Amino acid sequence: MVVVCFHLRARHPRSARARWVVPGMTNHSTFGAFVLLGFGTGWSLADALFGNMGTFMARLPEGLLLPTHAELVGKATIAVVLLACWAGTTLRGASPTLAQFQRLLWVLYALVLGGTIVGGLAWQVTLGPGGAAVVLLVLFCVAYAVGTMTVTLVLPLLPLFYEEALLSAIITGNGLGCLFSGGLGLLQARVAATHARKPPCGDRAG
Repeated sequence: MVVVCFHLRARHPRSARARWVVPGMTNHSTFGAFVLLGFGTGWSLADALFGNMGTFMARLPEGLLLPTHAELVGKATIAVVLLACWAGTTLRGASPTLAQFQRLLWVLYALVLGGTIVGGLAWQVTLGPGGAAVVLLVLFCVAYAVGTMTVTLVLPLLPLFYEEALLSAIITGNGLGCLFSGGLGLLQARVAATHARKPPCGDRAG
C-alpha cells in the first residue's frame, strides 16, 4: 500500500500533467491510493489508545490518573514537535525535496506500526514503586508526534509534490483511520469488560 503511494509520480506543471491526472479531477485509483496513505497516519494511534483507556485504567496501577498523565505527555510532545518542525522548516531556509517528503511518510508509518506492535505486546509494563505505565506513556508520545507531524508537515507539503486535490484524499484517509481505530478500541474495551464480569466456572449456579 505504502509503496504504491510513494511511487506515484510527482506533480507536473499544468501544461504537462502526468497521465494519471485528468484535467479538473483526479484519477480514482490515485485518489484511493492517497486515502490509504492517510489511513495509517494522523491521529489513528491516539484514538486507538483513548478507545482502550477504560481497560488501561482498570488494569494499570495509575488508575484514574492515567488519562491526566497521558494528556500531559501528549501536550508536551506536541510542543516539542512543533518547535522541531519550526526549526527544521524555517531555520534551514531550504524547501524539502520529494525524497525527504517520502522519507517522512515512511517514518510516520514505521512509528504507527511499531507503536501498535509494541503496545499490543507490552502495554501492561510498568516501572517504579508507583507503577508508572512507561510503555503506554511512550506510545502516547508517539501517537501525538505522528498526529502533529501529519497536520504540520504532511498536509502543508503535499501540494508541493502532488495535485492539490489529493489533500482531500489524505484527509479522508485520516478520518477513516481515526474512525476505524477508535471504534476498534471501543469494541475491544467492551469485550474485555464483558469477560471481566463473567464469574469463574466453579462459581456458576448449576
